[in-house]
Amino acid sequence: MNPPPDLVVMPNDGAYPYDRITDYLDDRAIPYLILQEGIRFERAAGNLDGSSNAAAWAVWGNSSASYFRRQGAHPGRIHVTGSPRFDVLANETGSTEAKALADELSDGKPILALLSNPIDDLGFVTRSEKLALIRDLATASAPMLVERDWHMVIKLHGRESLEACSAAVGSAADGVPVSVVSDCPLYPLLGASRGALTFASSVGLEALLAGVPLAVVELPKHGFVHDYVSSGAAAGIRLNRALDQQIASWLEGSESREKAVGRYLDENVAHAGVSAVQVADLVQQLTHPPHKRSR
Repeated sequence: MNPPPDLVVMPNDGAYPYDRITDYLDDRAIPYLILQEGIRFERAAGNLDGSSNAAAWAVWGNSSASYFRRQGAHPGRIHVTGSPRFDVLANETGSTEAKALADELSDGKPILALLSNPIDDLGFVTRSEKLALIRDLATASAPMLVERDWHMVIKLHGRESLEACSAAVGSAADGVPVSVVSDCPLYPLLGASRGALTFASSVGLEALLAGVPLAVVELPKHGFVHDYVSSGAAAGIRLNRALDQQIASWLEGSESREKAVGRYLDENVAHAGVSAVQVADLVQQLTHPPHKRSR
């Protein structure tokens, strides 16, 4: 890089290729900002985001700030900015877009969304185990979906195979009211959904922000990943138990869960609606510190 940039902004410093990029930048004394991209998974200190020599970390909320401190990030370099991607959430879950999407995907029927993510890439399960989980969930949901006249929409992450997932679901769930999609916009889908299921993804946080009841599907040998269930903000779904009863109890909700969701959002989402401004101000501070501006 000639001349070198004043600042490099990256989504993390622990996953490939960003771990290699941080080494390159460190060797050349080029400053960089880590802009938190997703939920954090607890691992040994020094092995994940927060272990590098970043000039600063822009994190979503107080919970993330605590996590990065545990990972070894310098406390004075951690800035709670919120997430710019959440700033637009309220505008994109509007009734017009949500209704149009529901009409397209389910002929206007109530939607139960399964928001998948590459848990196989994250090492929780193998690819075949993940496909089996999705297949079993669709199959177990069939009686409830038919009885309630609901439709399940399985939204895939960009790294997941539409063909493989469609084949897995279709092979065991003929006649089940389910659609598998990959390019469906997330926020209108949340606006059209009565509930959202996930495995281990930041879309769970977005569902809570959108006011959509959240449930986490138990993973073999790992239980309920992340802290959605342990915090009380989400229900836990076990595929080895009657699904209809679990879903009915989950969607009925409770005052205690509503309070837990409020506490969870307070800890995990800061500066809602103005996070982009917070990040821009931080970039300005890093590229034009006071001692430079005074010259």
